Amino acid sequence: MVFLLSFIVHPSSFTRAQEDEPPPPPKRAGVRITFLPPPLEGTLSLGIFNKAGKLVRTLHREAKTDDFTIGLNGLITFWDGKDDAGVAVPAGRYFARGFAVGAIEFEGEAFHFNDWIDNDDTPRIRRIHSISPFVGFPSSPSAAITVTLADGRMGSIPISRDGRTYAFQPSDPGGVSPKKGDAGTTEGDVRIMCSVGEQKYGIRAGKLVAHDSGVWKPVAVTPIENAIDCIAMSEGTGVGWWIIDRVANGSEIKRFASDGTFVRSLTIPANQPQPFGLSIGPDDSLLIILEENPGSQRVRILKRQSLPEPNEPASDAAVSEWSVVMEKTIRVSDEFDAVKEELKTASGTPFVAAEKISVRLLPNQLLRNASTTVDITVGLDAKGSFLRTVDGLVLKRITETPGLRWVAMMRDPSSKGVTVFQSDGAVVEEFKAHKLANMMAFDAGDYDWAGK
Repeated sequence: MVFLLSFIVHPSSFTRAQEDEPPPPPKRAGVRITFLPPPLEGTLSLGIFNKAGKLVRTLHREAKTDDFTIGLNGLITFWDGKDDAGVAVPAGRYFARGFAVGAIEFEGEAFHFNDWIDNDDTPRIRRIHSISPFVGFPSSPSAAITVTLADGRMGSIPISRDGRTYAFQPSDPGGVSPKKGDAGTTEGDVRIMCSVGEQKYGIRAGKLVAHDSGVWKPVAVTPIENAIDCIAMSEGTGVGWWIIDRVANGSEIKRFASDGTFVRSLTIPANQPQPFGLSIGPDDSLLIILEENPGSQRVRILKRQSLPEPNEPASDAAVSEWSVVMEKTIRVSDEFDAVKEELKTASGTPFVAAEKISVRLLPNQLLRNASTTVDITVGLDAKGSFLRTVDGLVLKRITETPGLRWVAMMRDPSSKGVTVFQSDGAVVEEFKAHKLANMMAFDAGDYDWAGK
């Protein structure tokens, strides 16, 4: 969460420049604009407006005094008679107006809707695609989740058995393989699900089959309704399986022994995010499950707490207890409408986005201390978010968060501050803006433009 709090002092440097009597500025084509800056430490934003009051050109945004030529009668800049698109405007009278922006403060409050992100240095995971098998020593194995970040980069993030994550490792941007439940490899009417070495296993007509001597042969396993993922593992002299099976009331993660008999299952109710990938710890007592529904993704690490006794009935032996070691969720926040009902200010007030907020500015003695009110809103560009006037003149950068998809603001009735929420599709960031009144309006004159 990056925000800017640097301000430039310009009135004193302007006074020194007057005393030094600088040489006149070089002649340039277009309209020469000369003005006295307001007596306020900060930056200057200056625009050209037509008779209808519409902003046609931003000449300066968050400019320092050094960005202008300092003359005997004030600061000097030039307008070439073009609008922001580079097109010459019609002949007529135009108005140069602007704002000096002082010590406005932006304070980062919180991250929302993504449990993977808790500081500026955390990789901004936007989408989780798959998970690798556990590798390493049995006492400290790790797996890796394949992810896409908010900036579009793809790669993997190692994750330990206790939920600790490590540095993002970029990968070949050639693409991410589809989930097994969506596509995967097929041979004829068999969907290949898992393998041990060269031995392949798949699903055909709802039953597990193994590739043996060039043909697919059934494996003695309880019927499977709609398996979407499978992990095969060596088990004694044979092979056992964990299978994600879609059932009528949700999903079941089923465990089968090497002889094909059912061992146990873990039920995921239909009202919960449904599993689409899993990884098994080396001692068969740890599960990492990737789950999702249309609005979110969830990663859980589950540890088995108890094993059934050998003499327990088969119906009881199918039940085991699991504790949640780690659970992290990503909520979709690409669109403001997807999360707006759950947004609240720091004081708990429901967030209602405002199209504009009226701010009474500091009086400018150069304008006879006339009281000035400006309507402000928020905007975004490739570099991040900013405060601007409702007609589009940028006043102050809020953050340098690239790739933003939306930004919204609201005056918090419990304080004098303004709450700002924004999202890059991975996380919703919350900021508090203070001292918005630390601005002065200024008039840089009216000018006749003769056209081309």
